[in-house]
Amino acid sequence: MTIAVPRDAAPGESYAVVWAQVRGGRGGGVALVSRTGIRMYVSVGGHNPPAPNFTARTMTAERGPDGRAIVRARITNTGGRALDLSGTLKLASVSGSLSAGPYQVQLGTSLAPHQSEPVMIPVTDQVADGPWRATLELRSGLLVKKFHAKIKFPRTSGISPAAAVDTEASGGGALKMLVAGILLLSTALLIASARIRRRHGRRTADA
Repeated sequence: MTIAVPRDAAPGESYAVVWAQVRGGRGGGVALVSRTGIRMYVSVGGHNPPAPNFTARTMTAERGPDGRAIVRARITNTGGRALDLSGTLKLASVSGSLSAGPYQVQLGTSLAPHQSEPVMIPVTDQVADGPWRATLELRSGLLVKKFHAKIKFPRTSGISPAAAVDTEASGGGALKMLVAGILLLSTALLIASARIRRRHGRRTADA
């Protein structure tokens, strides 16, 4: 197997799983599968720009003169490549079971490295003041990040104090979890296949 690293690959470590599988049957409606997986790390050097990344530190809730709720967040490009972001906002009541959204995020132009830009999310429903558990999900290509904050809309026109943001695992973290899950599943399948082969062998010997 040969791995061709793209010329514009960002420096750092990448990871993957290489699968090899053989499938066969011995009659009786039982299919035997032999599968093995090799976890692989590829270290990329060079002087290409760092991988894309971004963050949000605060989230702000406000009401316009018409009483419409608006959520704002300032996004900073902390990576080495321009970002074309898209995303949604969801609201969940802190003290109850109410939920609202998703609402589409309104963004400006592409976000250059080290540049910050405010994003605005108009809440198109009539919502109570809260407090709400706000979840802002943003993506750029394969990179996906979620930001959580506890916000409360002002009763009248105005802006509430900015709320601190918690960041959830990005797309890279999700991929690591997927790789680990695939390896665990493969191990379980290999154990099950071995047990089936042993039972089949005993039946053949008894016959």
